Amino acid sequence: MMYNTWEEIAENVSDFSIMTNSVANNGNPFGATDYAKNRNRILSTGINIWEYEGGYSYHGKSILLDDDLSVIGSFNMDMRSAYLDTELMLVIRSKDINKQLEEGMMEYEKVSRQILEGGTYNDPYHVEPIELTKKRQRKIFWYSICLDGQGICFNKEEGKRVSNIDCRR
Repeated sequence: MMYNTWEEIAENVSDFSIMTNSVANNGNPFGATDYAKNRNRILSTGINIWEYEGGYSYHGKSILLDDDLSVIGSFNMDMRSAYLDTELMLVIRSKDINKQLEEGMMEYEKVSRQILEGGTYNDPYHVEPIELTKKRQRKIFWYSICLDGQGICFNKEEGKRVSNIDCRR
């Protein structure tokens, strides 16, 4: 559902971009894993994705529409925020606030790279990417197994796999 909506918006809006943390810069390993797993699917909708590499986790939730409508809040643009959490967004019609928010967002863009299909980057600001450490790579690997529902159960005494488990339970 979300992907269809994004695809429809991208077809009708000439400049539709989102910014998120790069996998290495994301403070949430489950979020980083889910993003890594679905990045190509998001790109296939036609959205421009900017990956923030600022050295600390980006947590902004803002939307600019045209030159006079700003949306700011804690809402995560996902089904959990819509139906489970108590998240909110404030919608403001103001050219001045829209301009100020856009200027702030552009500061974040200056430490971001645009991901392209095939895993390459458009890097107009010559940003040095955050290194994906070996420890982080391992976490993402194991979390991706759980996201796929293919967890593995080990017998510690014997040091061998005894069964597969369904992590989605």
